[in-house]
Amino acid sequence: MRLIHTLITFSLLGLVTAAHAEPAGHDGRMHRPMHHGMHAMKGDAGPFAGLSRIKGELKLSAAQDAKWAEAEAATKAARESLKQQREQMRSLMAAEKQQEILDLAKLDREMDAMRDQARAAHDVVRGKWLAAYESLTLEQKRTVSAHIKNKMARMEALRTKFKERAEQRQKHQRTQS
Repeated sequence: MRLIHTLITFSLLGLVTAAHAEPAGHDGRMHRPMHHGMHAMKGDAGPFAGLSRIKGELKLSAAQDAKWAEAEAATKAARESLKQQREQMRSLMAAEKQQEILDLAKLDREMDAMRDQARAAHDVVRGKWLAAYESLTLEQKRTVSAHIKNKMARMEALRTKFKERAEQRQKHQRTQS
């Protein structure tokens, strides 16, 4: 059973690694596909994603701005750490591919360690953003809440649109058969 788990994990790692390969766009910049996680938008993922857009509206005090800067710095550090972890995993995978027999246990241990590091970094970032949010006044929290609710509504509309398109494709495929 452990071998099956390891093989599935190894397969998923390949998919994740491939998903993070970022082709350059026509303007030469790197473009990321839309997905959940720390790369979704500027700022942290989850409810704090995209808050940099409304920072000016909040008119932060010096103390609030310091907490905000700590959260942004933690987010940037976590993003860099994840980038380094992906590179380490790519290097490890490349080295393992050169071996006659793959050491799946080693790959599994490395992936577990990286997952634990990523979770710890996520917890730090979330704590920093929660501290920044808690420092806000009631009116500032209303502004942030309105922004988050608006984002949630847009995401729900997008999910509905994708679901409808998937259903249309399935229906079209059934009629083609």
